[in-house]
Amino acid sequence: MSFGKRLSELTDKKIAIIKYARGGSSIALGASGFGTWGQNYADNTKINQWDNFQTTVRSALANNDIDGDGEADTIVPAGIIWMQGEADAYHEQASKVYLANLTSLMNDMKMTFGNKELPIILGRIEDSGKTPETRMMPYIESVWDAQKKFVKSNTNTHLVAFDEPVEFIEDKWHYKSNYYIKLGNLFAEKAAETLAK
Repeated sequence: MSFGKRLSELTDKKIAIIKYARGGSSIALGASGFGTWGQNYADNTKINQWDNFQTTVRSALANNDIDGDGEADTIVPAGIIWMQGEADAYHEQASKVYLANLTSLMNDMKMTFGNKELPIILGRIEDSGKTPETRMMPYIESVWDAQKKFVKSNTNTHLVAFDEPVEFIEDKWHYKSNYYIKLGNLFAEKAAETLAK
């Protein structure tokens, strides 16, 4: 919600947000019990997030009157916001292939929206443990490295990150609410920059 609110403050463009998310999901096959984004997923006992994403996008793009004013609207995809990687940073093999999986997934998402030049904004994942010994995600450095490499090797791709230590709730996985608000603002400010180009 903070993303949409802040973005509306920063641009005079009319913005429609297509949101699909599944907490705890992985982009590697078999790395999470909360589902995978892998397109080659063959295990029907768990949810395939890629298929759910495709259904969500098709449904959103089929709506030709978003604001309900009786006049046809045209949705022009303007970017992808991606905040994910914790499940992959918890699993050694998934962390090793994160860059390859992220590259493939983002390319496929851009093709879903029909624009291979679509901007992508990634969020840098955070861990409540500040040393390798106290981390919840033992392979987070591999995911951090993959995120940086992805941004460096792809045009019109950005990484947003907190400029202060993040505070977590008692489960040590989830941020305190004010940091989710800040994260939404960070995404919005970077998105507004890409919309202005």
